[in-house]
Amino acid sequence: VKNNDSALQKTDFVNLVAGQASYAMPVDFLILRSLRYKFSDMQSFSALKFMSVQTFDEAVDGWDGTYYTQGHPQFFTVDDGLAVLFPTPEVSVTNGLKVRYNKIPVDVTVLGSSLSLPLIYHNTIVKYCLWQASLLDEDNEVAVLHSSGFTADLDALKNNETQDPVAT
Repeated sequence: VKNNDSALQKTDFVNLVAGQASYAMPVDFLILRSLRYKFSDMQSFSALKFMSVQTFDEAVDGWDGTYYTQGHPQFFTVDDGLAVLFPTPEVSVTNGLKVRYNKIPVDVTVLGSSLSLPLIYHNTIVKYCLWQASLLDEDNEVAVLHSSGFTADLDALKNNETQDPVAT
């Protein structure tokens, strides 16, 4: 999963509101991958450039007031869980903000809980759990067996994630 950023990737759309600079991130947001906007007169989404809060404050001093006019956003920062766009959008657009992010994995709390990872990872996770359980049972012979099975699966997954697809 470490090598496959798309395993937990998700895309959501947020409505742009004229005169509103700050937008809440999705509730299952973990890592922001990209933020794009689209006005009704645009054919496709346009990428917003990220700035750290400090750089944003320095480059756009007075952004949180009425000093600047509204327009097509060019930059954004994330401050206190909110995406802040600059300049502030001048028109409202339904689904005008495209948020690509990695979501928070679902906690497995009961027997019926589903993993939020793709099915290809499930067997490897079971092998890891068996390995850890055998270590807790101090059954070193079985632990070595489960450890090697887990490692082999992990290597195979890593190779599958880092190689280009092969035409068959």
